[in-house]
Amino acid sequence: MTVKQTGNITTSGHYAYGISAFTLGGALTVNHTGTIRTSGRYADGIYAEICCGGPISITQSGDITVTGNGSDAIDVNAGYGESFVTIKRGSTITGGPGSGDGIDFDGGTTNRLFNFGTITTMGENAIEGEGPGAEIVNNYGTVTGNVHLGPGANRFNNRSGGLFNTGTVAFIGDGNLLRNAGTLAPGGVGKVRTTALTGNMVQTSGGTFAVDLNLGNATTDRVNVSGTAKLDGTVKVAVQNPALLKQEFVILSADGGTTDNGLGLLASPALQAELLFPNANDVVLGIDVNFAPAGLNRNQTHIGNNLNQVLGAGVGTLGPVFGGLFNVFTLNAYADALDQLSPEIYADAEIAALYSAFDFSNSLLSCHVNGMETAAINKEGQCLWVGGKGRFVEGDDTFEDIGFDETAVQFAGGAQFALNPVWRLGLGAGYQSSTLQTNSLAESEGDQLQGGVALKYNPGALLLAGVLSGGHGWYDTTRPMDFGGFTETARADHEIDILQGRLHASYVLGDPGLYYKPMLDAAATGVTLDDVRETGAGGASLLVRGDDHTVFSISPALEVGTEWWWANGTLVRPFLRGGLTWYSEDDVTVSASFSGAPSGVAPFTIAAATDEVQADVAAGIEMIDTEDSALRIFYDGHFGDRIAVHAAGLKASVKF
Repeated sequence: MTVKQTGNITTSGHYAYGISAFTLGGALTVNHTGTIRTSGRYADGIYAEICCGGPISITQSGDITVTGNGSDAIDVNAGYGESFVTIKRGSTITGGPGSGDGIDFDGGTTNRLFNFGTITTMGENAIEGEGPGAEIVNNYGTVTGNVHLGPGANRFNNRSGGLFNTGTVAFIGDGNLLRNAGTLAPGGVGKVRTTALTGNMVQTSGGTFAVDLNLGNATTDRVNVSGTAKLDGTVKVAVQNPALLKQEFVILSADGGTTDNGLGLLASPALQAELLFPNANDVVLGIDVNFAPAGLNRNQTHIGNNLNQVLGAGVGTLGPVFGGLFNVFTLNAYADALDQLSPEIYADAEIAALYSAFDFSNSLLSCHVNGMETAAINKEGQCLWVGGKGRFVEGDDTFEDIGFDETAVQFAGGAQFALNPVWRLGLGAGYQSSTLQTNSLAESEGDQLQGGVALKYNPGALLLAGVLSGGHGWYDTTRPMDFGGFTETARADHEIDILQGRLHASYVLGDPGLYYKPMLDAAATGVTLDDVRETGAGGASLLVRGDDHTVFSISPALEVGTEWWWANGTLVRPFLRGGLTWYSEDDVTVSASFSGAPSGVAPFTIAAATDEVQADVAAGIEMIDTEDSALRIFYDGHFGDRIAVHAAGLKASVKF
């Protein structure tokens, strides 16, 4: 007998089966595609029975939901024959309340279940075997709830990709086997449950024992095996209710003995977890919660220690952050997650602002003139000037620091006046647009206004100059976070101020055919970061404390060049320059707090490394006509252990 039906079925009333198939003998086949919904008592979704032997085959594609008390989603009675039940992928089979089961094998010599969908129940068992025969379960999908197989030679094969969310009872039968090559999760993910497993257990190398750990009440999943347990594969630990805790938990105990065949552990580094086998029967999970485990860099350690303080003070609104960190399972991924929580981008913005100050003050230091004598190489005139420059700052990604790149475009203009034959006064203003990105995907878009004044003494081959310049920048920063299921983006508008005082001295030696110009610059640069208040990321938003950094620097250099004149009198001057810069500081620090931290938790401090010494190189060419109109094209580079700066641009001036 064959029942083949397509379409949705809805029934109500006692014993109002969705599909009922009965035959006295032979073979019985039921193939249904579509949903089945019943709402009466004992109203099974599919009821199939052979009275006097013969195989039963049931294939279901689509959901079956039965809500009446005592109703089974699929009830199979194969008598003295075999049965085969196949649940297709995407189908959810739900048994009714009370004594209702998802799949109920009542009779049959051997009953085989092939599940590619989801089987559960509102009542007694997801899968039940009532006859004297054997139940062979092959789960490729999901089974959730109690399983109680019959007294035969049963086997539950949780195949690769399969998920078995055990209930309080997993009765496979004495001497029978539960073989886990998929995921075995007592109670399902997010629920702490103890499962009594009657039978033996084998977990293969591809199997996962998913353990939920509730730190708040110090409880964990556990499986008690009546027979033996042979364990390979992995224990994967998920955490609920974060708390500082050091404890050991029995997660599996086998009365017949436990064998460790290479069982591994997958847990957040913050748990500092380990698997212990203290005796012949038990598997123990030991933990010691610490968000600053060994192997982190200085900034990550400071953030982790701050999170320990937050957790000790009562979590605040940082619960989702802790949950995300507990769901990261390697040290590298954990370190990356802490980098995403870091305020380091604000320190990087200060580093980039330092170089913008030098770039702008450089533009105030030249208003060159045409002349045949050697001293003219260093001679300053009177002019109006404009210039443009592109700059790329690269901070290497190191063990201690998050890498970053800044791309900036700077425009400036000004005038220089001759106060008398040897004194010059220069004025200038500029605008800069920049984009800074870190390797943790944080990004800052900035606009900066700049201004400055220069006073120069230029009696001949000697040039002495003093420059005072400053800038004010506005920045829009986004800091995305995505780890362990925690996903938020923090945003902030903030400002940075720059003030630089600089002294310059240079002297020309040689002749126009080959000249040498030794140079010395000394500067004091103050960078001020205003308070930053991030929004948009809940408790993970940062409150960054504003502070001031003053950097002193000294830069000796030597410029080498030559000159020639075209027939129209235009001077052409190519040059090369090399030197060094020493800085008084080799890092920039930023202090911050999480907005969701409980009151009383002190802020943490991170540092972004800069360079104490950098090599400076420059090259360019300048053309000056007989009217002292000039065009200068140039490249500037600065290279240290961590920071590299490339800048290129041009500057044009006209005499007035």
